[in-house]
Amino acid sequence: MGESYQNTEPKIDLPIEDDHYSEHLASVNEDNSVVATEDICNGHGAILVKKGGRISAAVSGRILKHKLLKPIEDQVKLERQLDSTNLSDHARALFAKYPDLGTIHEALNSDPFWQSIIKEYQLPAILWQKLTVMQHQIPQDYEKSIFCAWLSVVVGREMKLRDDEIESLYVAGLTHDIGLLHIDPAIINKKGPLAATEWRAIQSHVLVGKLMVENIRGVKPSVAQAILDHHERCDGTGYPSQKAERNLHTLGLIIGITDSLQAIRVKQFAPVGRNMMDALPYLSMNAHTYSYPVYQAMHNILRRSGLKPTTVKLGKEGGAFLGEIITRAEKLKLIMPQLGKVQEILQEMAHTMRGKDLLRALERVDSMVDSSGLLKEELLSWLRTIDGTPDLSVMGELVEMDLMLNELKWQLSNLLHAFNRFCEQDDVVGEDSCDAVKAVTATLLANMP
Repeated sequence: MGESYQNTEPKIDLPIEDDHYSEHLASVNEDNSVVATEDICNGHGAILVKKGGRISAAVSGRILKHKLLKPIEDQVKLERQLDSTNLSDHARALFAKYPDLGTIHEALNSDPFWQSIIKEYQLPAILWQKLTVMQHQIPQDYEKSIFCAWLSVVVGREMKLRDDEIESLYVAGLTHDIGLLHIDPAIINKKGPLAATEWRAIQSHVLVGKLMVENIRGVKPSVAQAILDHHERCDGTGYPSQKAERNLHTLGLIIGITDSLQAIRVKQFAPVGRNMMDALPYLSMNAHTYSYPVYQAMHNILRRSGLKPTTVKLGKEGGAFLGEIITRAEKLKLIMPQLGKVQEILQEMAHTMRGKDLLRALERVDSMVDSSGLLKEELLSWLRTIDGTPDLSVMGELVEMDLMLNELKWQLSNLLHAFNRFCEQDDVVGEDSCDAVKAVTATLLANMP
């Protein structure tokens, strides 16, 4: 653990052909001047934008048609740019927006350390530029960056990491999604399901972010590695490389768990008035997905926070919610035997390291489903006896079941997609076995609860 970590992954080329950062700059330029600090030239040396020119939509369109001699972010300046004072203020606003975060912050006496790291760490100007553009263009991801930076620092302190490692967590938390700024805004802002090519573009943000950060002077290599790995999982179901735990560093796992908890807190909990303490079932189900020490640290933080689980009121919607929970649990019960077929096929692939990893991952998910208790007939029978709108005590259990079902669906989907990627990438696996895996996984994905 620490800065001595050596990355043994092969060199990764830039995963997108077109860099769309200039489009974001053009949008920012509408109310915050973005000016070229030097002549911006294409790969042949022809000037596309003269020094002092503003990056308008027309200029951005011209830039997109060419490969530049230098990255555009190195050749522009924003009239107004975020700084440490802004970041401190925005963190306070985050605690006010989500009071349970403020409760954790206060209970752990995190503010002195948090404020000192904001003020004392000199974030490179290029990263302030990126964060400014992110705040303007994708504010929800800017808010997530602050959330992850803060919570990752809290987890790092709980794990008693070195100060330099906690500093790397702070920077990685702030910048783990800056790769999104180099992806087509039409994909980033798309409403509804993404096509396969669009999803691959979104996934590429970890690679793009890693490449951006590792070329910035003064930023430790561990920051770039944490950015690259924050969507990897110990069971090999993450991306972009489906690494197993033995190849993952603690910092990337910490950013990964805080990124996931942010999504749960904002997307699942906020609409129904729940708080971070309600994430304990999620953490328990993922104790080995992020590595046990990281899970234990996050678990301890919540236990020490003084927060209490919440009871959610759904009113007239409670009856429909109950029916949905029963339907989803019954569908899960129906598809689980199909995983046995996948397990049999994976046994034939266990002569490869990746096959062994996926087999272990399948066993973990199977154990997760079993330990959740969702498939016990006595539980389903009890749910079917509830008539009308459930009372508050029952509603709390239903909401917890909903969280577990959501997590199981996510875990199963990731695992099944990982099976297909394995078949596509590993030439030591027989074609018949791959066809069998794809057939079973397609059925499972189509019937996911």
